[in-house]
Amino acid sequence: MKISWGTKIVILYSSFVAMIAVLVFLSVNQKIELESKDYYAKELAFQSRIDASQNANAFAHSITYEKKSDYLILEINPVFLSTDFKGELYCYRSSDSDLDKKIPLQFDANHQQFLNIKDFKKGYYDLEFSWSSHTKPYFKKIQIHI
Repeated sequence: MKISWGTKIVILYSSFVAMIAVLVFLSVNQKIELESKDYYAKELAFQSRIDASQNANAFAHSITYEKKSDYLILEINPVFLSTDFKGELYCYRSSDSDLDKKIPLQFDANHQQFLNIKDFKKGYYDLEFSWSSHTKPYFKKIQIHI
């Protein structure tokens, strides 16, 4: 059976339209994320984060961690624990923002905080500690594999 040139053109054009429709469908359903929802506002305040990092780096061991099976044991230098201490831990997962978590920092009398990590999906996380003590801001970032 011989196909006429007009039929060949219609088949070629239909194939091209179908391919473009599939590509549009795939691109519309692609999940696109910035590092954070308020990325640009954070970028403007970046110098304050640099200053807070320098404040934390002035101490040899500002915050340390130890990983034990289902727990992450955080330990803070007792110098930071004052009556006006407040802080937050942001667990940032670069591959999926749905796995990000914010946890308040609440250290016990032994300067430790136990963090249950069995609910965390396995992979790399950036732990971003931001706290203030004695009216001075501090920031430390640690990358960890859970």
